[in-house]
Amino acid sequence: MASGNPLSGPLKSAPIRKSLRNPFPPGVGFFPVPLAIYETGLVSQMRTSEALRYFTLCRATNYAYTKPIQMSLAKLRQLDGVSERAAWHIHRRLQEWGLILIEKTSPFTYRLVVQPEDWHLDRFPLLKATLVRRADLSVET
Repeated sequence: MASGNPLSGPLKSAPIRKSLRNPFPPGVGFFPVPLAIYETGLVSQMRTSEALRYFTLCRATNYAYTKPIQMSLAKLRQLDGVSERAAWHIHRRLQEWGLILIEKTSPFTYRLVVQPEDWHLDRFPLLKATLVRRADLSVET
């Protein structure tokens, strides 16, 4: 006799839904990046290696952005190709902006600051990037 428990009997796998948030084909992974990094104009002020390291830390947290992660500089270098020497300068800049917190443990413990209000952008002049949409595109010959 079947009981009211939905787990009794053979387990059926749920149909796989297409994610509305993933713009890529099935099987291609992606991870979110805070839009505030673009809206504040910060990304236009970052060096490529700084943005790369920040995005690597976003990915390394694996969607648990408020949880600390421990990674060695060598492991981070394997992920993004940023040398250990450059990492010291990059980490200092990311900390100055308030994007990350680093605890001096072995290996280092990184924590992302997820609230843009807690970033220290007021200390540094930023160029705000704006997109301009032009309605008329005329070509004169």
